[in-house]
Amino acid sequence: MESQVCTIHNMKTEKVLNGRKIVIFCPECAKKNMDMILKMEKNQESSGKAAKLAQERKISISEIWKGICLSAYLLIFPFLLALFFPYIHSKSYVERLVYIYQNYLFHPVGLVLIVFFFCFGVYYILQATKRIVSLQKKKIHIIQSTEELSQILDEFLSPKRVDMLTEFVKGLWERFEKTYGIMGDNDMSQMSLRELQIFTIKSLKKFGYQNIQFNSHFDSDEFGIQYFAENNNEKHAISIVKDEIIITMDDIHRIAIGKAYFGCNECILVTASKLTEDAKTLAEKLYINVWNQEKMNGLLKKNIAEQWSKVLENYYDYSDHDLAKYASLEIQRMQRF
Repeated sequence: MESQVCTIHNMKTEKVLNGRKIVIFCPECAKKNMDMILKMEKNQESSGKAAKLAQERKISISEIWKGICLSAYLLIFPFLLALFFPYIHSKSYVERLVYIYQNYLFHPVGLVLIVFFFCFGVYYILQATKRIVSLQKKKIHIIQSTEELSQILDEFLSPKRVDMLTEFVKGLWERFEKTYGIMGDNDMSQMSLRELQIFTIKSLKKFGYQNIQFNSHFDSDEFGIQYFAENNNEKHAISIVKDEIIITMDDIHRIAIGKAYFGCNECILVTASKLTEDAKTLAEKLYINVWNQEKMNGLLKKNIAEQWSKVLENYYDYSDHDLAKYASLEIQRMQRF
């Protein structure tokens, strides 16, 4: 299907996937709803990021407290230890505390441990502080980004939405290929006579020809007419020539006589062989349509495009040009998450 134009705004329409329907919308008509969807998406994204930042900030603060505890652990621990230290040394709490500091903490090993725990704690504090500063900058960026709503259409047709539509159309095309029976190699010159006949019959059916019949008349070979087909209530003679090196005026005369003899309105000559210039001119005058490789490829390509367009047409939704229904469904979906 060719791109349509909104008659109200004279603007090219765009497409977006909604379930199993491809919504055709006018960007100008849908501007308000696109803006609303983008705002909700950004607010939702910002809320999620803000919650994540709050959690990270909470973790960072706990890291600071961990660092403070580590750095002061061996300096504070004697105050607790003195409460339970054996009374054999002294019955005074202060004297027991002094004894612990003098005999244990000021010992070289104790001093090394104090320095180690203190440095380790300071490291924790510095790293957590840096992280909190970084989180604050991220928070400012999130708050500012919610206001950036220029180029609404470009933002709305994000890679995510485009990819969803592309994948959906790709799936339709794969099913269409299997149903339509697209053949990869249509080189008529490499086909046998039987293969060329089958290829011709299948092609005629795709092109809308009906009531295709084999010419069972006893003198069919004399005129080179192998099949008959009907199209637009007219009878067509089908001549398939395979092994001729070149087709001359005599061959065209013989086929034209066969067309008239069997009462056909038109004749189709399917061949990969070349025609002389005189034969080409005569075929045009006698209404003999020559389907050579180039002509057949062109007809098949055109027919595939037409059939594919019909398939897509079944999935197009023209009723939501302003994306009102789409916006309602998107908002409901976002509110659930």
